[in-house]
Amino acid sequence: MSQDPFLREQQNLDRATALLDGDAQQPISRDAYQDLAVAYQALLKQSRQLLRIGDRNEAALAKARAEAEHANRAKSEFLANMSHEIRTPMNAIIGMSYLALQTDLSPQQHNYIRKVNDAANALLGLINDILDFSKIEAGKLEVEHIDFTIDEVFDSLETLIAAKAKEKGIAFTTHLDATLPHLLIGDPLRLGQILTNLANNAVKFTEHGEIAIKVIPLQRDDDRIALQFIVSDTGIGLKPEQIARLFTAFEQADGSTTRKYGGTGLGLSICKQLTELMGGTIRAESSFGEGSQFIFSIWLGVQANQLRQERHPGNTQQLATNMAALRGTRLLLADDNPLNLELAVELLSSAGIAVTTAVNGQDLLQCLERDRFDAVVTDLQMPVMDGYEACRTLRSDSRFQHLPVIAMSADVFHNDLNRATDAGMNDHIAKPIDIPKMFQTLAKWIKPTATAHRGKPQATATTLPDNPFSASPPDGIDTAAGLVNCNGNPTLYLRILNGFIESYQHFLPDFSKAYQSDIQQAARLVHTLKGLAATIGATALNRSAVALEQAIRDKVDVKTAVKATVRELTQVLAAIHTVTARATTQPQPPATSLATTDILNEVERLLSLLQNDDTAAIHVVEKLLAHCPGSQEQQLLQQIASYIAKYDFEPALTPAQQLQQLIR
Repeated sequence: MSQDPFLREQQNLDRATALLDGDAQQPISRDAYQDLAVAYQALLKQSRQLLRIGDRNEAALAKARAEAEHANRAKSEFLANMSHEIRTPMNAIIGMSYLALQTDLSPQQHNYIRKVNDAANALLGLINDILDFSKIEAGKLEVEHIDFTIDEVFDSLETLIAAKAKEKGIAFTTHLDATLPHLLIGDPLRLGQILTNLANNAVKFTEHGEIAIKVIPLQRDDDRIALQFIVSDTGIGLKPEQIARLFTAFEQADGSTTRKYGGTGLGLSICKQLTELMGGTIRAESSFGEGSQFIFSIWLGVQANQLRQERHPGNTQQLATNMAALRGTRLLLADDNPLNLELAVELLSSAGIAVTTAVNGQDLLQCLERDRFDAVVTDLQMPVMDGYEACRTLRSDSRFQHLPVIAMSADVFHNDLNRATDAGMNDHIAKPIDIPKMFQTLAKWIKPTATAHRGKPQATATTLPDNPFSASPPDGIDTAAGLVNCNGNPTLYLRILNGFIESYQHFLPDFSKAYQSDIQQAARLVHTLKGLAATIGATALNRSAVALEQAIRDKVDVKTAVKATVRELTQVLAAIHTVTARATTQPQPPATSLATTDILNEVERLLSLLQNDDTAAIHVVEKLLAHCPGSQEQQLLQQIASYIAKYDFEPALTPAQQLQQLIR
């Protein structure tokens, strides 16, 4: 039997290799060399053929890959376009059903419409997931790099999640490491989206126990920080094979998950993509039946100057520059709450801005007919006519189409901002007021008129001899934060605190009466309380008011939310009494006397300011209080101050005229 040619060639190759290595035991025959040469030529020919095939396959593969990518982009663009098209009627369904819920319906009708609204909102959430996923696939989703505070993200998160957890009897807690920077740079909307998705999943898959969210710093560079977020629950847990496919698009833990809990399987995939866009990673740890932990880390920028430093005037050159640029401008300010007006007027006047006030949208429009202004700053929720309608109305007038209109409101959620933009507003200033950001926003939009007075602004506020808020604050109020919100002015802060007591000491009966007759009025009352609580530093009360406002909108568990708000409010009122008592027991400087002529000049100035509804009148009153020792004069001045605090200027003229006669 002849030898296998391949085996013979292999033996010859082995002998040739041994010969070349110097290890051959015997010489290789000439025939063997010839066979080896033939085998080599055949191998070379086959190699060239394989290379040509490989080139063709690679070209075909590249073409197939390009076609697949094109098809994928087309699919993503189709999904994005369809999502937008579907959102239009969905918004109408949600909006109209919400408006229907505000009307008088029978219990059965209210139940039907509420379920329609809930289902529409759930469907909109799925559409948003598809839209985000398609944007990511198409490479069109970008993350922002803007200033934000980690507290703002968690306040919104708690507002959304706490009520859902409470409905299931699950404890919900958050913990932020004390060393975290307060002011960060990144995309708060997308960070909130990741946290909300993970927290919603935790609530969905947890029947008892608790859900906890923790944030800790991992690594710090000069201008950025890596943060780790841990979302843990005591829910149903996951098996290893489920974890392996958890972050894959359109995947669920198992087939029964969709049937029992709902969902598209996109949420965690989007979380993974967003985390990676922010330079981080995400993973899951779980024991089946014992709960889960979702852990992700991202990189965020860090502002060199943190918030508490920035919010004191004089700490940054930019603040001084913005205030100087605004000096002498004429501003129309609309807000239905006297305390909000007083605070804003004080802050704006300190920059030399001339402020005219309005108490609702209708009053705002009447002021525009009487006078000219460089800009309008308006609250959004007001009686008679709200800020949205007022802006739409003035924008319909060609005279005001380019007038800057800026919202100033405690409504800071994304849909509120979109609604303000749709109404024609240029920008938004959040309450509590971040002073540098307020002046930055105003300077961005306001171009002072040529007749604006550019002189140095006069001092407009007196100050207490010592800071009565430097002592440890009682539970319920952070006086340091409240003082920052009042531009570091103890006198102004004290006035705001006293006004808060006067406005909210009868909150429960006022709210109950409004809720029975006019739910919108009750909602406005809570909305104003929410903003003022944040302004004075009552964080817990602010959160309770946020929850109550949401409960009123949803008509769910309002009584429980009212009780929680009243409980927090009672503590805050007691705390305010404590801190104001400290202020009034501090030694005051003796009143100094002015010449009668000087006092009369000040009273005449006061009368002129009152006749023009000018809030600068309060500063004249303060000056006169310091220089008029007589008890009768003091009583008249206190009456005038109380009227001005309510922005009721006309009745204040009577005691002012009596004061003028008394001094003469």
